[in-house]
Parts: sequence; structure tokens; C-alpha cells
Amino acid sequence: MTQLPEINWRTLRGKAPTGSRPDGFEELVNQLMIYGGLVEWPAGTTFTTFGNPDGGREGRGRLLPSGDVWVWQAKYLFKFDDSELNQIDKSVQRVLTTEPHLRRYFIVLPCNLPAGDTEKPKKIKSASTRWAEHVAKWEADAAALGRTVTFELIGETALNNCLVQPSQVGRLRYWFDLDSFSDERFRAIAARAEADAGPRYTPELNVALPIAAVFDGLGRTMAFELEIRAALAAVRKARGTYGLSVPEGNEEFFAPVIAALEERLNVLDQAVVGAIAQARGLAGVLPDLMPSVEAAHALLREVAELLRAHCLQDGQVYVGDAGSLHHQTQSLRSAIATLTELCDGRSWRSFGQNAIVVTGTGGAGKTHLLCDLAKARTACDLPTIIALGEQFEQGPIESDLARIIGFSGPPEQLLATFDAACQNAGEIGLVVIDGLNESVDRGLWNKYLNSFLNGIATYSHVRLVLSCRTEFLPDTLSADLRGRLGEYRHTGFDEVSRDAIRQFLDWYNIERPSFPMLDPEFTNPLFLKLLCITLQTRGEHHFPRTGVGTSWIYNSLLGAIDQRLSEPQRCDYDPSSGLVYQAVEQIAAAMLANGRRLLRADVEKLTQSLLPTDRWSRSLLNGLLKEAVLSELLVNGSSYIRFGYERLGDISLAKLVAAESVEAMTVRVTAWAEHWYRNAGVLQALASVLPETHGVELIDLLAIPTTEYHPSAHTDFLLSIAWRRPGAITSRTEELLLSLRTNIDFFEAANNTLLQVATVPDHPLNAEWLHQQLDNMTLPERDATWSHFCDWQDDVAGHLPSLINWAWSEASASANDETRQLTALTLAWTLGSTYRPVRDNASKALIAVLEPAPHLYRPILQRFTSCDDDAIKERLLAVGYAIAQRTLNPAVAVAVGTAVHEFTLGRNYWPQNYLSRDYARRAIDAALDRGWATAPDDLAAQIQPPHTTEWVEPNRTNLGLSLPVDHGD
Repeated sequence: MTQLPEINWRTLRGKAPTGSRPDGFEELVNQLMIYGGLVEWPAGTTFTTFGNPDGGREGRGRLLPSGDVWVWQAKYLFKFDDSELNQIDKSVQRVLTTEPHLRRYFIVLPCNLPAGDTEKPKKIKSASTRWAEHVAKWEADAAALGRTVTFELIGETALNNCLVQPSQVGRLRYWFDLDSFSDERFRAIAARAEADAGPRYTPELNVALPIAAVFDGLGRTMAFELEIRAALAAVRKARGTYGLSVPEGNEEFFAPVIAALEERLNVLDQAVVGAIAQARGLAGVLPDLMPSVEAAHALLREVAELLRAHCLQDGQVYVGDAGSLHHQTQSLRSAIATLTELCDGRSWRSFGQNAIVVTGTGGAGKTHLLCDLAKARTACDLPTIIALGEQFEQGPIESDLARIIGFSGPPEQLLATFDAACQNAGEIGLVVIDGLNESVDRGLWNKYLNSFLNGIATYSHVRLVLSCRTEFLPDTLSADLRGRLGEYRHTGFDEVSRDAIRQFLDWYNIERPSFPMLDPEFTNPLFLKLLCITLQTRGEHHFPRTGVGTSWIYNSLLGAIDQRLSEPQRCDYDPSSGLVYQAVEQIAAAMLANGRRLLRADVEKLTQSLLPTDRWSRSLLNGLLKEAVLSELLVNGSSYIRFGYERLGDISLAKLVAAESVEAMTVRVTAWAEHWYRNAGVLQALASVLPETHGVELIDLLAIPTTEYHPSAHTDFLLSIAWRRPGAITSRTEELLLSLRTNIDFFEAANNTLLQVATVPDHPLNAEWLHQQLDNMTLPERDATWSHFCDWQDDVAGHLPSLINWAWSEASASANDETRQLTALTLAWTLGSTYRPVRDNASKALIAVLEPAPHLYRPILQRFTSCDDDAIKERLLAVGYAIAQRTLNPAVAVAVGTAVHEFTLGRNYWPQNYLSRDYARRAIDAALDRGWATAPDDLAAQIQPPHTTEWVEPNRTNLGLSLPVDHGD
């Protein structure tokens, strides 16, 4: 039998933050009363605990449905003289006042009362006698108030008997054992995990990620409650202090609907209040808000229809109460939409789960996420245990975890002790295990995790967080185990790429790019980190303007690593020998022959042949592992080496294949293509490498036509356009791209590819090429293809929003004229979008790009003199008007006015579109007002209204004229 700690109530653990033993005793009694079985409570009892002042009781149990109340009071007393009795007496008198439904009062002491009165030499009443006398007095006091209350003493024996039960071993060890958990110990455990993670965790580079919300719901933190409160506050603010307005004169239409809406909003309000009350609770589920949300949405739509039918003035505005109601309903729609997003979000979903697994590809940042989680939680005194999967050896999980964190008690008591610490803190605690796939034996998880999950489920204050690389998930966790875990995918910086890039560049002292960074690879934390380190090592402070392609990654990244490893304090070799290049090439050759995982012993032999050494710290293999070029993994007790950054490995293999003869290469690649998914990475790299080395496209080598639906091959071709050297763009590349732009399955991806390279100077497919293609199309052709593509960019996560955001951001401030001109040319063609938010955002982005370089406005405007889209012309004139009106420089206003005049009256053209006329007139007016000395004499008169408008004859076909007209009955 496991030896338990001695129960010495005088050495009871104090409670933070004061370390007071009386406070610790009160907390332990609360736990034993509610969770420990110290008193047998009727089913359905609800509990409340109180701080100081406590009104004569530490806690209360309310019995349902009777409403009777049982309370308890804890006193850390070891003698029972008059002063101690007076303390208890005061508590009794207070509780008789505060609890009118009181039926039982438990007084808990850490000692047993002595019995046996003495007569000689002096008559002394024992503590037991004095207790009995006071109980009689208290019962009489209660009876005088018309109540029947029993007063019961719980002493040391009852407490000890409760604590020695198997279910209480965690509390026993926590409160009486030196080897226990404290805030300081949790922080030490987190710090050790941080150190063990090495370069995978850089706390200085902490990017706030939306996925972190999953831990707030799982841990039922205050942040989760505040999120719900904020959503409720938005709904209440939208309703207004005095409720929804009823348009005067239309009460008969609006009053019933608004009354129904108010009632539904009240129901929703109460449901959200219930969610707030539950947010920090240990048990139970969150209420389902969606029925109330959907009902409110339906009524809001009905109110909107009534407003349009009865209150719209001049076909466009609402006034008075109707205007107020319209504003309220719009605000309610927005607030309820936010509430819906919360209900559909990660935190809400994780709330009801006991265990989750975070998945993601290599380099996505799972280790950083979880190390940062542990560091942030322990800094806020939230109980957290974290360990790395690579430190687990043979199981059971409790045994390995106890060894890793240094828990000296029996491993089977680890979770119980942790649960007691969590109860003392009044918080949910998290057990975090990062990188299941990196354990010595991945089979231990299928062997032991099921029982560990069962153990977690028995403790109300404990939750489990796991992580595993997506590629290894099926091999690490069985389908049954995965079914017991909530699964959340970590996508790196995909949701916050702009903030992440800014933080990384600032940390590594690299200038923020003066051009849009639209490549999805920048959302991979490992790639972004390696890229910044490479630039820093090379002494460069800005990104290569021609893009970060396959050749740049291979040559620059390996060159920088060669430079770092050659330093005397590292591997100490001649940097001109290119040992890193040689090692990578030889490792890639071995992988080409034997698969993507090599035995560590074989790789060590290879690297030792390049740089012999008897010191591991100076070895080339150690350096390549430290630099994350390679990574190590253990499978069935054997150590293997693979590429740490998968794309580097793919490029290395692709370059080796490309060095083969065309015949041999074709045979190999054709065989790989039959299992595309298995070889996806290297085939994607080949799509970039082959045009650079052989001037041939991969899809041509495999004889895959663009009319065939081959998502992998065609997607890889489109991705390769940004990753290959611009000089590898051939006429065949253009031909294939144009063909895919007309393929219904790929036209969006093809246009996104064009946006990705649109702002790259001297790129054959940049905005100049795009302009030529779009200018040669008719308006209907553009509307059916390009404009449709622009309309849906927000929904398909396209590159256009990123381009617009870059133009608005401070990053564009340092852009050169060429980048600004290419950006403006691209954005100008989006002004024809039929989706107004796209037009508006693009217009503002154009102003942001051209305002610092107003001399570029004229050449951009001139490019559209023959454009057949009136919407584009209108918005371009609006951009000129904005620049001319906002500038404080008279020369700028004159230059813009001159450009507008040349575009309009200078070529005997005055817009028929009244908005275009107004923008043009105001731009020219601004120039005249600023002293346009060379303006035509009668220009001011020419631009003033009224203007004549030529009637455009309707264009109807003979077929349309011949169709019968239905005049109705």
C-alpha cells in the first residue's frame, strides 16, 4: 500500500497569497463539504461559498425543491475556551439573521473536543460540556425565531476519516505533503519545457493567434466569460436604453412585429446571461443560443421589409423614428452576427470537452503555441503542467509525466494532487503534452492514452491538451482515440499574416517590404523564421524584390547556414568549402534512393566523412539539427533523420532529379505522378525547377492537357509561376496560363497567380501583362471573368484583399515608383467589380498608393483612355478628385487637374456619367483655385453645369422587338 502523508493539522498548507493556515483550513473544508463527501447532501443541492466577511458561514447548500438551507463554518482552533466559543457564537447569531431558511449548521474544527468535567481542585467544564450548553442556547435562539435548526460538530476524526478515502488522496497530498504544486512550481515546469523546446520556441516573437481562444473555452477562463459579456453588451447597446422605436403613423404595421422582436430579444438576453453564469462553472453545458438567434434574425428581416414598404422617403432615406429603427436593426444584425460567430467559434466548441488535440503541419508553430500557453497561464497563476512528447519513453503516461516534471509522489496520485491544487486555485488546470509524434515510441499513446483519458475525466478541475503533426496523426492515434478528442487545426500565421510578418521583421531588424507579400508560405512560422535569419546572416535588411523562389531558398538559405556553422565557436571550417551544400546534396541523394527518412547512423557517417570530429557539439550533423535544416525522430526505438523544413527537402530532391537525363527524369517523374499525393512536395518543387533547368513545364513532361481536370498538376503549375525565376517564364508558360484562365475549375486560381506577381518589377506576367490582357477584352468578357473573380475575393481568401490592405498600410509608405505604378495599374482594373465593397476599398487603396507620388496619376489615367468600362473611368476620376482636394501643395493640385483635363476636355470628351462629371469638375476646380496659370481661358465655364446629355438609343434585337408583351388581365 502506498504510504500517505501524516495528517498534522498544525502543519496544514497555507492558502495563497497570504499563506495563512486559517484561510487554508477554510478552503480545504469548502472542498471537502462540496466535493469530498464530508457531509452527505441530498441530490440536486446547489452550493455557494463566501469570502470575508462571510455572514457567519463559509458556504451554503440549498436543497431543491424545498429551499431548505444547510451551512457550514470552519474555525482553525485547537482549544475551546470562552474566547473561541464567543467567536462561534457570533457566527451563529449572524447566520440566524442572514439565512431565514436555515435547517442545519455544521461547525468544523481541526481538533476533537475533550470530555470529562473536573470537580477538584476547581470545578471546570469540559469543552464537550460547554459545546452542549451552547448548542441548547442556539437551538432556543432559533426556536424564538420560529425555526428548527440542528447544530452539528465535525471534528478531527471525521476530517481524517474523510481524507484517507482513496478519492481524497490528491487533497491529502496537496494540503499535507511537501511535494505538492504551487504557482512557483508551475512556472518552473513551464520554464523547463521552454528550455527543452530550444529554437522551436522564441518567446520574444509571440504573435497573438485566434486559435488560442480554444484554450479559454477549454479552461473556462475569465477571458471566455468576458468574451460572452462583450457580445451581450453589444446586443443591449444596439437595442437602446428605451427599446426599439416604432415609426409614427405606422403603428398598426410595426407594433406587433416589434413587440415580437422585443420578446425574442429578451429570451436571447436571458440565454446569454445563462451562458455567462455557466462560463466559469465546472460542470454543465452552455445553452443553445441558435434558436433565439434565428428567430431574432427572421423578425429583423420582417422589420426591414416593413421599413422599405412604408417608411422609405424619396426611395433612399429613412427619417425620424424610422431612421432610428433602421439604425437599431442594423446594429442588432451586427451584434447578433458577432454572437453567432462566438457560438460557432473555437472557444464555445471546446467548452464542453475534457481533452483536445491540436494538429498542424511541420513548422506551423504548435510547440511555440503550447509553450506560450503554459508561460502565459502560469504568469496569471492558472495551474498548468506541460511536457514535450519526445520526453515520453515507455509509459504509462502518468509515470513518464511524473518523471518529466519531477513529481516524487506515486505517479498514480499525480492527477489527484494536481486536481486538488486546481480546486485550491478555483480554476481549471491544463495538462499539456506537445508533439505526440516525437515520442520515442509512438505506440505508447495507443497503448496508454485511453486509460489516461479515463483518469482525466474523473477530475472536475483538469483538462488535457495534446498536439500532433497532421502527417503522423493516423500513425500516432487510433480512430477510436481521435473520436474522444476535440480536434483543432493550427494553420500557422494564416489568419494573422500581416501582424506576424511585421513582428518578425522588426525583431530581426529587417525593413518591412515595400511591396505586397502575397505568397502563402509567409504564413509558415518556420519558413518566416528561417528566412529572417538568412537575411540577417547575409547582412541584408530587406527582402529580395524578385521574390523568394526555389533557387533563392536553396542557395541563400544554405549559404547563410554555411556561414553560421563555419564560425570557430560552431563547427569551425572553411566557409568556402560549402559543406552544408555538400551535406544536403548527399542526404537528398540518399533519400532519393532510400526514402525521405534515413537512419541517423547513416547520416552521421555521411556528415562525419565531410567534417571528421570526435566532439558532438562541433559535428556537422549537430549543426544541421540546431539550424532546423534536419530534424530527428524516433520510430520503434530507431533514430531517423529527415529534413526539418520540408520545402527545402523537396527542392533538394527536385534539383537532383532535374540533373538526370531527360529520359531518366521522365521515367522517374511519371512514376511519381501515379501517386501524386505521396510525392506532392517534390512534384510541386519540380514544377518550378524544370522550367529553370530544362525550359520545360512539368505538365508538358507528363503530357497533361489544360483541358483535363487534374487539380494537383495544374495547381502546382500555377504556384510555380511565383516560385520560379522570372527568366523561366516562356511563351509556353503564357499559353498554359491563358488556357487555365478560361478553365472554369482554375480561372480563380489563375487570376490569383497573376495578382501574386502583378507588382514584381520586370516580371513577364506582372501588371503590365495583365493590363494588356484585360484591355483587349470586351466589357461583357471582363464582367463574366475578371470582375466575377474580384467580386468573390473575400469569400475565397484571394490575394486582392491582401493587396488592398498592403496599399493602406504603413508598409507601402516606402514603396518606389515602379511598385506604386504596378500596384495602381492592378487596382484600377478592380474598379469595374460589381461588388461595391471591392470598388470602394480599391478606390481608397489607389488614393493611398498614388497620393505620396501624385506624378504617377497622369500615366495611370492615360492608360484607360480607350477603356470601355464607365465604372473604371468614374472611379479613376474620383481618385484624382480626392488627391487634388486633399493636397496642400498647389503644384500637385495643378498636375492632377491637368491630367483630368487631358483625359476629358483635352480630347473632346466630357463624361455622360453625372458622378464622373462631378469628380472631373471638382478636380479641375481645385487646380484653378490653386493658381493654374496655363489653364485654357474658358475652362471654368466649360466645366460648370448644366451639361447636355446625348440620348443613347436602346439597343434591342429584332427578336426582342418581336416578342409579345404580357399586359396582364
